[in-house]
Amino acid sequence: MDAMIKSTDGKQHSKVVVDHEDYFIEYVTRVINTNAEAHNHWYDYIHVLEGEGSITYGGTQDGGKDTGMGEIRGGKLVGGKFQILKPGDRLVIPPGMPHIFTATPGHTFTYLIFKHRA
Repeated sequence: MDAMIKSTDGKQHSKVVVDHEDYFIEYVTRVINTNAEAHNHWYDYIHVLEGEGSITYGGTQDGGKDTGMGEIRGGKLVGGKFQILKPGDRLVIPPGMPHIFTATPGHTFTYLIFKHRA
């Protein structure tokens, strides 16, 4: 996607393709990621498009900071479950569930995310 926007952390490229008050759709390509996140007011519906990656989810988020409007970012995920993701996989992350998406080392990982306000 030529219209991708590179993030400042160099760990992901993303492009919001639809932005609405109660939902948005974002196309994301990620590399290595070590920071947990949780969204207290959003459901995340994920569809994996290509690449190799994984999600760690659940447990507790240790050391995250509230970045505003219920978005907790950073820190580590303690006691989470690990799941390999491949193209075609779909998953739902409910509000408040800590999670980390990351690419397999040496690869990229691309997914479409539909976020819906809880």
